[in-house]
Amino acid sequence: MRSAILPCLLLGLSSGFLSGQSLERHLLAPGGNYYQDLNWSMEWSVGEPAVQDWHAGDLRLTEGFQQGNALVTAVFEQPPWSYEIELYPNPVQEVLILRKTDTQLLTIRVFDVLGQLILEDHWPGDTRRLDVHSWQAGIYLLTLKDEAGAFASYRFLKP
Repeated sequence: MRSAILPCLLLGLSSGFLSGQSLERHLLAPGGNYYQDLNWSMEWSVGEPAVQDWHAGDLRLTEGFQQGNALVTAVFEQPPWSYEIELYPNPVQEVLILRKTDTQLLTIRVFDVLGQLILEDHWPGDTRRLDVHSWQAGIYLLTLKDEAGAFASYRFLKP
């Protein structure tokens, strides 16, 4: 009995000092490369078509092409929004008035709360009036975008 208690006690005490390990996947291929930039990374390899995939817990062995996790993240640097926009009255019953500080051409899009496009038009001047009296009551999202790709969005309410 005593001989069984000692190994159990040692095992219990030593388990507090053990920690898990993290294993990276490695690829053995006749050719390939890896490239990393500030915004993205790319790995590629050459080999045979994938014919077998073996799994054992967290381990994975793939015969053939590299079977990585295809995670693509596009990074787009948003141009700065440099326009001062006034939108009133909010809530609006009849006509929504938009004013800006210059005459830069902007694209106007208005979406309803379901994401459906209600209006798409261009705004070349400094003042624009949107007739909303026939629109259904609800919350709307107005987006403005310039030719460089900078954009801003505004919410307004039609009771």
